[in-house]
Amino acid sequence: MIYDDLKHFRATELLSLDGLTLLKRGITAQSMDALIKLDNFRSHLNTEFNCNHNGLHLRGFRSPSENSTLYNGNNRYSFHFWCAFDITTPNLNIWDLFQAAIDFGWGGVYIDEVHNFVHMDNRAGTRWFAKKKDGLFQLVDLP
Repeated sequence: MIYDDLKHFRATELLSLDGLTLLKRGITAQSMDALIKLDNFRSHLNTEFNCNHNGLHLRGFRSPSENSTLYNGNNRYSFHFWCAFDITTPNLNIWDLFQAAIDFGWGGVYIDEVHNFVHMDNRAGTRWFAKKKDGLFQLVDLP
């Protein structure tokens, strides 16, 4: 099972309750490439990461049903269905984590200063970088 091969994370840190139910049935809901990339990113930065913690269980994988509940019935698409993580760390400034995620090659990266996390996903193709303010995404110009 892929989660047993990760150096820094357990399934409970990355999967929602629906994801854990799928895992019990032998189904890995997350992209193996994204999981390995997250584990390698954590090794690269050599610092603690938090995904699901302190009662937050929808910051890694979440099912379409959980996503709809999170967004008040809106059935919008989310990269959290397979390859996204919302990460915090007590050891880095959130802007430093944001820049490190971009430099490491994550496909989509945004910073949420209100909730103090960086979203990283392993999308292919177009890369985008944004910050979230007042519930809206604002593109960030990179130097």
